[in-house]
Amino acid sequence: MAINGPSLGSLEEVLWHYTVTITNLTSDVFEEVTLFYFTRDGVLNQQSKFNFVPGKDNRIVFDLGECREMTRYNFGVFLENTLVARFPPEEGSWADRQYASQQNPTDHFLCEDSWSIQP
Repeated sequence: MAINGPSLGSLEEVLWHYTVTITNLTSDVFEEVTLFYFTRDGVLNQQSKFNFVPGKDNRIVFDLGECREMTRYNFGVFLENTLVARFPPEEGSWADRQYASQQNPTDHFLCEDSWSIQP
């Protein structure tokens, strides 16, 4: 096991939590970031964080529960009650472990994804 979570191939062996960390690199204060995710049993879950201020040291972290239970997620960013960004950017798309690894090839941790919102 790596210090930041299980490495490739060990997903069923640990009770690590899946986290999604987002950094706001813009100059905007976002009113809301809402993340939706599915678990292995098909349940759709939602979490929201509010008043997301800019700064490379300001991060929000979503805890999606046990890593082995989370299957896919997406999130939206709102400014003045308007959706201004989504991830993945294609409407109706979902990120999963494989998608995150493709977008960030240096990420070798199955249970942790990090993204930044850039201008």
